Amino acid sequence: KGFQETWLKLKTSFLASDKTATDHRSLSHNFLDYLISYTLFEYLVGGLDAALLIHNEGLEVLKTKHTKTLTSASAIQRNQSKSIYDYFGTDYKLYMEEVIASYSHLVYRHYHSIPTTPPSILRNTLSAGLKDNPLSLPLILAFIELEERSKISGRIRLHFDKTCPELGSTALWLLAIKIEDSPERIKSLFERALQEDSATRRSPQLWLHYIDFEVEQNNLDAAKNVLLRAIRAVPWFKEVWLRCIKNTTKMLEVHEIVDLLRLMAEKEIRLRIEIPEF
Repeated sequence: KGFQETWLKLKTSFLASDKTATDHRSLSHNFLDYLISYTLFEYLVGGLDAALLIHNEGLEVLKTKHTKTLTSASAIQRNQSKSIYDYFGTDYKLYMEEVIASYSHLVYRHYHSIPTTPPSILRNTLSAGLKDNPLSLPLILAFIELEERSKISGRIRLHFDKTCPELGSTALWLLAIKIEDSPERIKSLFERALQEDSATRRSPQLWLHYIDFEVEQNNLDAAKNVLLRAIRAVPWFKEVWLRCIKNTTKMLEVHEIVDLLRLMAEKEIRLRIEIPEF
């Protein structure tokens, strides 16, 4: 009863708060700490279903507060009083991440502690968490681990196929590539990540990993093609030019090396590395 009364008071004051940014953050932290503690308490007393009710209730409160605050902040911004970034909206993503990560960890521990727990319990929790927080590395890794235990790769691929193009994250593309064991699938992912209309088209790390992949596969003609594409896509990134010089004798003909050196001179690329003899 004491937990419920305090929870109701905190929800009411949190939603009604119209304080300064500093005071509001203090109140928000109190709300989050209590939400996480109350969720754990309900789990210990009533089990996972009881904990889920409090968790979902807390998420709805955060979403309601976010919507309300953005509306208020936009009105204030029109009056040139404060910037929208002084308000709760700037912290919303962090608050959601903290709550989702805490509950997901709770379900993760429950799943591994009680062997009879259906995998769908954890899968549904992780899927819901990734919907609100698709870049969360702990959630992604837990999801991958669960699906690998079940020897199912389809759901992982579907998740990455959807989120990688939408979010345009280099880290997410590299993670999707790392868990693959099919060279054809890996090549396809690299091509999708680096196509003309992709947000990660100019990601140096993706280009370097793609070059290394083709070299490791001993596809030297393909590696040369990727390398030359990388020069056009990220000419300002010196490591690409370094990779060219280091692999010249493997991939490039003499006239291509001469053209490359001439192009480097034109672009004023200075590299402190010995050029291999050829």
